[in-house]
Amino acid sequence: MSVALGLTLGIGLLLIWWSFWPRPRRRAASRRPSRLRRLLAEAGHRRVGVSGVLTAMVGCGLVSFLTVLVLTTALPLALCFGAFGAVVPIALLRWQADKRQAVLREIWPDAVDHLRSAVRAGMSLPEALIHPSVSSRRTMRVCEQRSIRGCHTTATATS
Repeated sequence: MSVALGLTLGIGLLLIWWSFWPRPRRRAASRRPSRLRRLLAEAGHRRVGVSGVLTAMVGCGLVSFLTVLVLTTALPLALCFGAFGAVVPIALLRWQADKRQAVLREIWPDAVDHLRSAVRAGMSLPEALIHPSVSSRRTMRVCEQRSIRGCHTTATATS
């Protein structure tokens, strides 16, 4: 009984002593987006999650692996093609991100020109920033149509 009483007294005194020291504050975890999340954002796919891309990678890799394995029955060759197939979704995302960056680079001077002319016309800065969002959507569509037309004309010119 005296051992239990001594332990209780000791634990109580330890807790009182411990309460005088400041608690270390937990820092809010500043999570940087992963490289894959950043690539998705650059490609313009904000709704697609990282798990969706990973699932697509596994699916493409598995399909290419099984296809080559069935056609050739060579396991090392099938493994190589499976690895290449798994990289295809990332390569497509990088291509889309580069294409989007090129379109945005083409639109940027127009956006700055619209902003400058809106401020000169007497709009406040918030209004001037909101105004180009309407006209830049039209410009973005025109640039995308131009790039699509350019792809079609180069494809017909080479064939």
